[in-house]
Amino acid sequence: MIHPAGLAPAPLRGRQGPDPLTYVFLVTATLIWGSSYLVIIIALRAFTPLALTGLRVALSTACMWPVVRWTGETMAVPRRDVLPLLGMGFLLNTAFHVGLNASLVFTTPAHASLAVGTMPIFAAVAARLLLGERLTRRRLAAILLAFAGVALVIAAGRGLAQAPHAALGDLLALGAAASWALGSVFSKPFLLRYSPLKFTALTMAAGAATGIPCGSAALLRLAWAAVPWTGWLALAYLAVLSMAVANFLWNRAVARTDVAQVAIFSNLIPVAALVLSALLYGEPVTPPLVAGGALVVAGAYLTQRT
Repeated sequence: MIHPAGLAPAPLRGRQGPDPLTYVFLVTATLIWGSSYLVIIIALRAFTPLALTGLRVALSTACMWPVVRWTGETMAVPRRDVLPLLGMGFLLNTAFHVGLNASLVFTTPAHASLAVGTMPIFAAVAARLLLGERLTRRRLAAILLAFAGVALVIAAGRGLAQAPHAALGDLLALGAAASWALGSVFSKPFLLRYSPLKFTALTMAAGAATGIPCGSAALLRLAWAAVPWTGWLALAYLAVLSMAVANFLWNRAVARTDVAQVAIFSNLIPVAALVLSALLYGEPVTPPLVAGGALVVAGAYLTQRT
């Protein structure tokens, strides 16, 4: 899925402004992540949340490094960047996935995707405070418009009252959203020095360095021989596409435009999740679903114009 032309090793210096390929990358990443909610449910039948996180970060890192070597990138970094990269790897690839995986044990994919849909709000505020990015009234209104669309889409879905502990699951998903938003904001200065591919590989490795120890106890207790083939297939999808490929596409977009503008596209994730649910599981496509999706798309478009 990753074409060599998209893996230019030269770091992106300075914001270049969004281009059509940036939007293609963003939409592709959100479609992959939208489908991952359904795949995580399958994977959690075979793995615990901590074990799934440890395996995902390990496998995705193993997939990224041969690609990095193939493109001729060097993975050397200044000593001063080691701890920040470990921190961003923890936020983006350990804390986020542990929170999201655990949330889907207690709540529905619809509730979890709505909570993760708050990420643009976390990101816009953090980018304003930490990076000095502009948060105009129009951009804030566009973010809230898109979030209203997310709320309408989720409200139109089924199964919202069937979760065993929805409040706990929703809080875990909110924590995952905040973790991803902070990681995206902190990554902006590093994506001015490192190429998106190199940064993705480095933070994947940092996620493995923090995620594997977190999941080690669960991995030791795992009955490997009892894992069904569907569990292994779900793990491969989540590690290769949802982490390695989609993270690279997202980081490439963060490198080219404002974090708040990129983050708004995360509101498309629950829309994608419910559309795929309709196609794969017969979820009805109702007028509120269509209207909510239209608000999300409108909010994403308006954010690019403010």
